[in-house]
Amino acid sequence: MTTRKPAARKPVKKAVKKAVKKVKAAPKKVAAKKPAAKKAVKRTVKKAAPKKKAAAKKTVKKAVKKAAPRKKAKQGPAVHTVPHDKGWANKRAGASKVSRVFSTKTAAQKAGRETAMREKVEHIIHNASGKMGERNSYGNDPRGRG
Repeated sequence: MTTRKPAARKPVKKAVKKAVKKVKAAPKKVAAKKPAAKKAVKRTVKKAAPKKKAAAKKTVKKAVKKAAPRKKAKQGPAVHTVPHDKGWANKRAGASKVSRVFSTKTAAQKAGRETAMREKVEHIIHNASGKMGERNSYGNDPRGRG
């Protein structure tokens, strides 16, 4: 008599191959993490019940998400509240022109804060002499504190 392998194992093996391909497609910078990612995928699939195809595929997807490196969101230029000839202005970092001019520093700060919060960037408030006075981060912390 010949023994046959259960039919449910083949889709699981295919799912593992697909998951490993996804991990291999990760950026070159994380080449050192790839073997660990492959092992994590295989370990997770072994834990999945072989009879349940859908459950095994979901488990593989979760393992790939955990194993694959995450890309950081690209952050735009910071918003600066700076002194201007006609009062105070908001300006993007690196821009030659100001976004808008305000009569008071408070009004400029408020508008700059709203822009920084909407864009999830840093808001830098300068003092009357033009030096940086205060910094507020409304997205990724520039010092890496999460």
